[in-house]
Amino acid sequence: MTKNECKIVRDLFPNYIEEMLSDETKEFVESHMNDCNECKELLELVKEEKTVEIKKRYTEDEHEINYLKKLRRKLLTLKSIIILFILVILIAIVSYLIKFSYTQYILNSAYEKIQEIEKLENFKLSIEEYRINYEIGMNDEQFSNTTYYYKDGKYKERINGRITNGNLIYANRDYYGEINSNTRTEIYLDEKEIINKTTNYNLLTKQRIIDTYNYTKDYGQDYGTILNLRVKGGLRVKTETYNGKECYVITFSKDNKDCTAIWIEKESMMVLKETTGEVGRYYYETKYIIEKDIVTDEDITIPQLEGYIEKNEEVMAKQPFMIEYYNNH
Repeated sequence: MTKNECKIVRDLFPNYIEEMLSDETKEFVESHMNDCNECKELLELVKEEKTVEIKKRYTEDEHEINYLKKLRRKLLTLKSIIILFILVILIAIVSYLIKFSYTQYILNSAYEKIQEIEKLENFKLSIEEYRINYEIGMNDEQFSNTTYYYKDGKYKERINGRITNGNLIYANRDYYGEINSNTRTEIYLDEKEIINKTTNYNLLTKQRIIDTYNYTKDYGQDYGTILNLRVKGGLRVKTETYNGKECYVITFSKDNKDCTAIWIEKESMMVLKETTGEVGRYYYETKYIIEKDIVTDEDITIPQLEGYIEKNEEVMAKQPFMIEYYNNH
């Protein structure tokens, strides 16, 4: 047996261990080791090293697999959190848009009703107002009750009472005239006076009557998507019974202090009440009653009154911008 043969056999150890030799070569290796104890012992050492190497590689592979599994679980968890977060955001956005669309629908419907009133030629509008400034005190309490009778361009404006600073003023007055006119007849029922007033501006316009719906007009108009979200985004809707009628109550609170609320009757979509105020500072309340096609010619005709003193009065505005304002509003 030569050293050269031992060298050849030892070179074949790796393939022998891996069982990658042909049958003839395998027999050659085994025949040699039967006669060569040195190569046989060396083969056992190689096998042990190979086993250790395999175990080490397996351990490393196992660690790597475990690491990849942990990494995968973390990625899946992170992915789930991101998906959940996106879903929450989407649900919040969709809920907000649905709520916003619902609120805008109510306000738009109420605003359309106001526009319908602008086209009416026969209606009665009663307005009751209450105001108080808490910073000044109860002496600043104000109350007024005004009713407009309108028919075919003619009107009667009736003021049943107005309290300002604790004093009753403008009580029981009737104003008769035509819209877009600079003349009218004012009857002071308590003082028993008739004033034929003439001005250099329009004393009353139909638009000025309708403009009493300040908040609804502000919030009911369509300003475009961006401004709509900005102007109406903070509005909230709830349902409430007011004077026996089911109403939508739309509220808007700014900094949890200044609060505006509008009561809109569900059936007619007409505004019944508006309030605005700030805790500890002021409170304004306006109530509305609108009745269609009930005004008669008698309602808007100046009555024959006995024992009244009749006077003529001219009131001329000096500022051009005031004249322009009253003529166009």
